[in-house]
Amino acid sequence: MKKTILAAGLLCLAGPLQAATINLTDGQFSAVSYETFVQGPIGPIIGFSETVDDVTFTIARISGQFRGVGAWGDGSFDSAPFELDFGGGGGSVSSFTLMASRDVTLDTFSGMAQQFNTAPIFDVIGPNVASIGNAFSVSGFLGSDAPGTDPFVNGPLSLQAGAVYTFSVSNAGAATRGYITELGFSVAPVPLPPAALLMLSGLAGLTMLRRRR
Repeated sequence: MKKTILAAGLLCLAGPLQAATINLTDGQFSAVSYETFVQGPIGPIIGFSETVDDVTFTIARISGQFRGVGAWGDGSFDSAPFELDFGGGGGSVSSFTLMASRDVTLDTFSGMAQQFNTAPIFDVIGPNVASIGNAFSVSGFLGSDAPGTDPFVNGPLSLQAGAVYTFSVSNAGAATRGYITELGFSVAPVPLPPAALLMLSGLAGLTMLRRRR
């Protein structure tokens, strides 16, 4: 029994990262903010959050519009399928920020470049992160072609809780357009509290003592 508890505790200490994805096609957004005008209807969405596995990701526009996740007029979601239009073409966003509520590792991005348009090339910059020259491996049409999943240049990105990271298209323009559908991330297991560590140490000592006898 003690061996079982000890093994379980050690597994918690050195367990694998928990992988998950931010799905930007499900429309499950919260904390939505809109561009406002002096007169007329509500504007497009300029910021939103999505919570996955107890991690809240907050995304905010710097330039362009979140047309794929926003709506004009009454503020309702009327876009299908949802996605994050990226590149600058067609009013899409050309730069935005991302912030996570916990330390996470951003592993992959999924999406595609719009067929017959200029494929976006983008950088991710923030504290201890400089991923330059990321590009989609797939070109196609959203809704009829499957998106691809790609790693970030120079490997996974370690994001600090509460820090702001900027995604910006280096070749933004009217003809540049792509779509981000998912961001793959992983979270380290929550470490055991000190009391649990002491208990495990005691169990380990008892196990060694019994073996010596």
